[in-house]
Amino acid sequence: PWKPYRRRPLSRISRGSGTSSTTGSCPRWKLVSKQATCGTPLSAVMNNDRVGLLLFSDRVERHLAPRTGRRQALAIVAAVLGHPPRGRRTSIRLALQALGSALRRRAIVFLLSDFLDAGFDDVIAKPYTIEQIEDTLERWLLERRPGGLAAA
Repeated sequence: PWKPYRRRPLSRISRGSGTSSTTGSCPRWKLVSKQATCGTPLSAVMNNDRVGLLLFSDRVERHLAPRTGRRQALAIVAAVLGHPPRGRRTSIRLALQALGSALRRRAIVFLLSDFLDAGFDDVIAKPYTIEQIEDTLERWLLERRPGGLAAA
């Protein structure tokens, strides 16, 4: 059964680098990333949840510890919209390690990145194998076909 994760801090890790890669310079990616990152704290304020932010490139650009309140939500929105990126590369490993050492207890973390980085696989916990995920997706897609599993 599903249990709500109330009172768990919510953290957004968002890539803030100004890369010249295909996705990094794409205005659509930047817009979607900013919308997703700004929408979370505004929703969290309504539930009185704690929310934080970590902007990163090849270094930690900006970190706001998880807190509650409208002031925190507005600080996150201002940081996302007004922070000029300094780094040109992406280091997901560094961002996850920085967040791991900054958080004092378990949290729900959203990672927004183009994933143009190598060597961060061992930092992210993987509770499922690729085969398990593929099987689950295949079953899910088959169930949603017109006619269900019988159509396959």
